[in-house]
Amino acid sequence: MQDIPLSQAGAYVSVAISNDENHPASNVIDGNKHTYWVTTGLMPQSVTISFPQSTEIRDVKLTCFKGFFSF
Repeated sequence: MQDIPLSQAGAYVSVAISNDENHPASNVIDGNKHTYWVTTGLMPQSVTISFPQSTEIRDVKLTCFKGFFSF
């Protein structure tokens, strides 16, 4: 299976709650490891990715930056 950015597969961000204009939610799906989504810090913080058709997802990759998240 080819690893391509979701935006190239026709996916789009349909809803983004808490969005920073310099780092928009569309960065989540652009495939560029140097871009990222930043929220305003207000809760809730979520992003919804929509697809133009039924799509099988086999893998999800999340990158968190040190100091921003704790799990």
